[in-house]
Amino acid sequence: MNHIQSLAGAILLASSCLSHAAVVNTIDAGTSVSNGISALGQYSNAAVSENGFTWTSTYVNSVYGWSTSPYILGANGQWDGKAFNYAGLNYGYDPNDHNQHMKFTFDAPVSSVLAFLNYAPGSGNPYMAIYDSNDNLLDQHFLSISTPNAKNGGQNWGFSLDSSIIKSFVLGDAYIVASGLRTVSVQSPVAATPVPEPGTLSLLALALAGFGCGAFQRRNAR
Repeated sequence: MNHIQSLAGAILLASSCLSHAAVVNTIDAGTSVSNGISALGQYSNAAVSENGFTWTSTYVNSVYGWSTSPYILGANGQWDGKAFNYAGLNYGYDPNDHNQHMKFTFDAPVSSVLAFLNYAPGSGNPYMAIYDSNDNLLDQHFLSISTPNAKNGGQNWGFSLDSSIIKSFVLGDAYIVASGLRTVSVQSPVAATPVPEPGTLSLLALALAGFGCGAFQRRNAR
C-alpha cells in the first residue's frame, strides 16, 4: 500500500512541474509588437517609461537611447548609435559586485520577448532572464556572442512561452547592449477540467480497493 501511495505522489509531483521557456532567436513577426527605444541620449539610470514598458537599471552610469558617442564592445566591435537606438548597462566586471543589471518591465505580461544584443567579452558573465508578475525567475540563459570587430553587430536572443506570464526581461553582468526590443502576447487558454488517463484511473481504483480492504480487515479483527 505504501508503494502505491508513493507512486501516486510521484505522479502528482511530476505533473506539477513547469517546463522551461524556449530560448529563441526569432518570434512571429505577424503578431509581434515593436517596443522601440527612443533617442533620449540619457547617461544615467533614471527610469524611462515608454512604448509599453519601463526601463530601469541598477548601475548609475547606464545609457538609454544612446547615440552621442560609440559604445565600445572590445573584441565584438562597437555600436555607433546611428543605425538604431539602444540601451546599455555600461558596467564592467567586478568580482565583488556581479549583480548589476538593467530591466525592461512590461505594462502587461507577454508570452515572448526578443532583443538584438551584444556585449564586451571579458567584461562579466552576460545573461538574459525573464520574471513573472511576482518577480519569480521563470528562466535564465547565459549568452555567448561573437562578432569580431563588427560595427553594429549582434544577435537576436529572447524567450518564448505558451502563455502571457513574462512581466520583465533582465540583461546583466557585463557591458551589454540591447536594441530592437519586441514582444508577443497570446491569449491565455481557459483551463479545462483534466480527464484522468486510463492508467491513472486504474491506479486510483487500486488505491481505493486497498483502503477498503484494510477497513474490512479491521472490522473482522473485532
